[in-house]
Amino acid sequence: MKRPSYRFAVQWIAGNDNSSTLDLQAIEQSVTVALAADMFGKSEEAVAIDVQRAREVLFARQRAERAELASSQSLTSKEVT
Repeated sequence: MKRPSYRFAVQWIAGNDNSSTLDLQAIEQSVTVALAADMFGKSEEAVAIDVQRAREVLFARQRAERAELASSQSLTSKEVT
């Protein structure tokens, strides 16, 4: 069995657990944040900060993907007309 990784836990929480918020207090109150903090010997605040940072990166990536998709759709519609 593979050993759990703190980085994987943070990434999983960022993408799956109440994943629409960047509010640090809301993230810190998550049960999965508390579990990760206990498992990896971190404070809940430290885990929440890492989750918040991971979400910021995730949200930026999603915005870039949407912009790229919109741009390619715009180019496609111009080619059709």
